[in-house]
Amino acid sequence: MDRVTDTVKGCFELDKTYRSESADGLLLIHDGRARLSQNSPLERNGSWLEISFADEGCVVLTSDRLGTVPVFWGLRDGRAFFASRLVDMVRFGFDKPDPIGVHQFVLQNHSNWERTVLAGVSLMPPATRLRLAPGGAAILERYWAPTANDSNETESARWLDEGIETVRGANRRALETSQPGRIAWPITGGLDSRCNVASCIDLLKEDDLFFHVEDLGDYELPIARQIAATLDRNLVEFDASDWMSDVSSFDLNLDSGDFNVGHWRLAGASRVLAQEHGCGATVDGFLQGILMNPAMFLHPVGMQEACDKRFALAQHRARRLELDNESSVFKAFTEDFMQRYACGRHGLDASQQYIMENRSRRMVFGIVRLNANHLDVRTPGLDNEFIDYATRLPWGLRKDARIYKQIINAINPALGAIKHDKTGLPVSAGPGLARSRKLAKLFRYYRNRLLPSSLRRPEKETAFERLLRTNGGFRNSVFRIIGHSEWIREVFGSGMVDLFERQHTGRGMQDDCIGAMLTIALLEKSGRT
Repeated sequence: MDRVTDTVKGCFELDKTYRSESADGLLLIHDGRARLSQNSPLERNGSWLEISFADEGCVVLTSDRLGTVPVFWGLRDGRAFFASRLVDMVRFGFDKPDPIGVHQFVLQNHSNWERTVLAGVSLMPPATRLRLAPGGAAILERYWAPTANDSNETESARWLDEGIETVRGANRRALETSQPGRIAWPITGGLDSRCNVASCIDLLKEDDLFFHVEDLGDYELPIARQIAATLDRNLVEFDASDWMSDVSSFDLNLDSGDFNVGHWRLAGASRVLAQEHGCGATVDGFLQGILMNPAMFLHPVGMQEACDKRFALAQHRARRLELDNESSVFKAFTEDFMQRYACGRHGLDASQQYIMENRSRRMVFGIVRLNANHLDVRTPGLDNEFIDYATRLPWGLRKDARIYKQIINAINPALGAIKHDKTGLPVSAGPGLARSRKLAKLFRYYRNRLLPSSLRRPEKETAFERLLRTNGGFRNSVFRIIGHSEWIREVFGSGMVDLFERQHTGRGMQDDCIGAMLTIALLEKSGRT
């Protein structure tokens, strides 16, 4: 590893969510829920990053439990470079792709662990101290890791009261530390948004705004309207297509550069809410669903089976992209995943940690970062008591959101009586799936197997996917940028655009892969200009 022999000074600018405190060589960047006076990182709530300059000439950075403030870093020519955006690292001279990081980003929706799409650039891990000495190497120390309770217990009596208090307290702490101003409340057909509103029902102000972003099909909108009507509120409705049509010109300076632009579906709404509706803050359900309704976790399986199941998506996409799985790069990509995935006591531990450390903070939290360019984004799920309660819960109560639904219904029975978008049943009904949903799912499956890509109608289709499928001009602009990318050609060869064109008229495109490649191409373009 390079030795650090020099000091490079820089500056930082805060978005709408973050504030800063400094004293005695310490700098704390936080969302209002952490304090410098809290000596242990485990005491600090919310999203934060501590930077210390007073340790014998060292720079010591400490990240929060989820690592939500991104710190990309690299060592070159005796200097350490840090930035919260990958585009800045490209400008610092880290302008070559990391083939394994690129494969992860394209095939698994995000790069994994410390790796990024840039060679020589790492992402600081969550719950970690990173120590960099002038004459030595970087030292990483992990101070916390999530664990999971794999018990199949489904009796909620001894957990429910604590859950109600914990969920309500986390929401209220997040709201009470928000920046002053009108609050915009997202309303969806899911559980998280109605949980947040229910928990703060007595804190709602007359001028607070309810809104819904239509992106995944019209089955959520009627539920959102019903929730707003139940609370006697008007609902401001947005269509993500209004801004997603400009995806090929999105500005990566607004983001960490680690988030697929095909998923920037809420970014336009936050701008309009701030500029046209005068809102200063919003509430996001980040981490709540993955903690209380962890549908993506693997249980009960052994460690190797969990690893194999998690890697299956990458293998499927590699086949669709016609990649050579015997190539040295693909073998290195596979080996890296297999070695890093296994952690904890069982497959559930490993699954939870992998999703929280990678998908949650690098993909899902990207939505929070984008919105924070315009609004103070409050995140009740980043509350320590909430995280600790959820990870102590038996798996039987987390699965299918069993206790989460009970908590929401107990806090506000009127909202609990409204349908849940994913099941078609009232939240108060608990686990299960409406018969109409089962029949509709079966019908779509067989219909879409018979129809060509251009005529299919998936249950969920984002604005990005819909535009790729139906709008030739949009598709051509996306493919043109991907086709001009030297990084894409270096890693995947020159035939990707031709492959996508063939798939459009055949069995369908890999939309997330296209969005990932577009993001990489835009990063390359932005960094060089």
